[in-house]
Amino acid sequence: ASGAVIMKRQQDMPAEAFVPSDEAVAMLERGDRSILALSYGWLTALHPDPRGTTLAAVRRFLDADAAASDTGLFWDFCSLPQKGPNGEEKTEEEKAMFGRGLKVMGNFYASVTGTSVIQQRSIDLPPGATTGFGPGEYNPTPYEGEGGRGWCIFEQGTAMTVLAHLTAAERQAEEEGKALPERFRRAQASRAKVYDIGGEAPVARECSLPPKKVLDEACRAIENARFTGKADKMMVPQMLAAFE
Repeated sequence: ASGAVIMKRQQDMPAEAFVPSDEAVAMLERGDRSILALSYGWLTALHPDPRGTTLAAVRRFLDADAAASDTGLFWDFCSLPQKGPNGEEKTEEEKAMFGRGLKVMGNFYASVTGTSVIQQRSIDLPPGATTGFGPGEYNPTPYEGEGGRGWCIFEQGTAMTVLAHLTAAERQAEEEGKALPERFRRAQASRAKVYDIGGEAPVARECSLPPKKVLDEACRAIENARFTGKADKMMVPQMLAAFE
């Protein structure tokens, strides 16, 4: 109704929107971060981006990326089956596909050379929006920090821990007068590991903290994180522990 362009759920996307599975595997194994993994907060329970603000940020990133035409994107809402527009449950087949996706989803954010993580950390609510967790209400929970969103804390924690490891490895190689292994150099030359896409232009994030400190902070934050689903509250901390 607002005229904004918004994303469709996975079941409503056209076939040509998807990278064929064999090509997607090849892109991942190429190790040049030609797969992007989006990390963001859902604004409402049934549609994560009803005003198109995250989609606009993704478009700005792709417009600024010279190699965007050879890129795949993992966006949970349009990559995995979702509930219907009025909350209709997924079919058994869709539930099975969704479950398979959840089991490996963390790998998209933790992959050292296969993916680049693009973060929309701002939670942009419309003026006068009704906040809450029910139908038609906007979720005001912050992306990160104390009482932040569990999934976002997990995604950011894994991605930034990997970035911290890469930064430490580059520093150590420089001090020893050596080069990083070729597969790391290729990935680093292609794209940064993590970008903040919430501003007017995407910014490659940096991390000079020790990897263990980054991970410890994520583990502490996940203990007080907010989850909208009871199953997620059990599963996501377990996924972070497995990553650790």
